[in-house]
Amino acid sequence: MLRFLRSHIHPAGDFRNADIHDFFEYTPSLRHGFPQLVSSLAYDYILGLMAVGTSDGQVRIFGAENVEWSSTTPRNTPIAHMYFAAGLGSLIVLCSDQSFHKFQVAGDIIERTTATTEDRLKRITCCEMQNVQDPTNARLFIGTITGNIFGLCAVSLEFSEVLLFEETIVKSMNPSKDIGRSANQIMVNPTDVNQVLIAFDNHIIVHYNLLSNEVLHHWIVQQAITSLAWHVDGEYFICSHSDGSLGAWKIQCMEPMEPSVIPFGPFPCTSINKVQWICASSHPSPIKLFTGGMPRASYGDRYTLTAVRGGKMVVFDFGSAIVDFIVVPSLQNQKCKA
Repeated sequence: MLRFLRSHIHPAGDFRNADIHDFFEYTPSLRHGFPQLVSSLAYDYILGLMAVGTSDGQVRIFGAENVEWSSTTPRNTPIAHMYFAAGLGSLIVLCSDQSFHKFQVAGDIIERTTATTEDRLKRITCCEMQNVQDPTNARLFIGTITGNIFGLCAVSLEFSEVLLFEETIVKSMNPSKDIGRSANQIMVNPTDVNQVLIAFDNHIIVHYNLLSNEVLHHWIVQQAITSLAWHVDGEYFICSHSDGSLGAWKIQCMEPMEPSVIPFGPFPCTSINKVQWICASSHPSPIKLFTGGMPRASYGDRYTLTAVRGGKMVVFDFGSAIVDFIVVPSLQNQKCKA
């Protein structure tokens, strides 16, 4: 009897989660302020919507002032990445369990649809939205560890094959030795959505034509690639590396436009996590934006965003980790001017 009582009577203040749910039920009635545990951002440059995803499965979409939608993923699964199909009000969410969900803004509510599980995807390594002139034809490119790339239709949530590594990349490049397969990043050309840059194995950059299914150019770099970004004219691209360096290339040339440079060198620097190459409406020269890349010894623990134009540099120092950053286009030119 004494053993029974000990197992069923708990000291004052000692509650288990199961006990709390037996006696209390909480229903959220109001949300206010920016969400916590942010894990991903997305922006629709046509409708002016910004989406925020969290590691506890919350999806918040912000529109005009005092306009907000909210929803959650199934079982509050953590959100890894989010992508807008521009102009449709459709948000494609990739969760940590590699499931895809579409959140469609419909009036004052959000409709959630889950994509059918696709065994061919294996393990997903990167994604990128292809926004075309007809928004209903938008699709999400999905890179995998096998090097194959698939497409997910933003409207129907149907999967299709876009690029098969063995049939396209290996045959076109004819490498003398085995090359890494994993697709680490995909970037769509801003002036021609049928051309993409793909980073394989963090060391190989492939310029690929989706219409002709052929490799136009490829480059092999020594330092591990951490991020790729197109210039707004679609003729150049920039890549960042794990040693904190930046390199710029022209798609028609095999050699870089300029030698790779470490902005905060020559001492060892942290990895650059993300880079963007943008144009401002007030100045003709482009701006390079990147996170990380600081001197490891003195500023390795800082959370920074750096803006570089010509010989001028500005560093924004934040008190918490930078999850992501987006460039909001101006109304005059929604595709390239910030």
